[in-house]
Amino acid sequence: DSDDGSLVVLPVRLYFVYQNKEITFLITTKQLIILDPDREKYTDVTKKIINWEIKYSNIIILLDLDKWNIIKKDSSFLEYQQKIQEYLKALEDNEQKRIQNAITEIEILNYLKENKDIARKFKQILDNDHLPYIKQHRPDIVASWKYYQEFEKMCEELDENN
Repeated sequence: DSDDGSLVVLPVRLYFVYQNKEITFLITTKQLIILDPDREKYTDVTKKIINWEIKYSNIIILLDLDKWNIIKKDSSFLEYQQKIQEYLKALEDNEQKRIQNAITEIEILNYLKENKDIARKFKQILDNDHLPYIKQHRPDIVASWKYYQEFEKMCEELDENN
């Protein structure tokens, strides 16, 4: 189960033509569908499409209820099912590669340690443009940012060594 806030490419709509009419499958997450004003018109067909344990259990596949009642008995449904399964397997592979290649907070801090001028400029931008309000009104939030605290400490050490 990898419900870690990834899947940034979703929602996705996959379009198929059935009897000269467009059928749209909506692939999204349980979290994102809440924001869709048309969510009531869909039916969840996830378990009818996926026949394996998907890595991302928050993914759902939706279809307009009227369309589902039409295509579920048709032989074309197997073709749609196969295409959607191929898409989901590619999505899982892509997400895994994205996660493996992601830059970590530690790597960013190490980069800034090695590039002191960039670290100083970044600190200046944060201090002058982005954080004054939140530091003044919600210092508890800033205090909870572990890597920002490490960045602040690193910048203090840079200033001491100058």
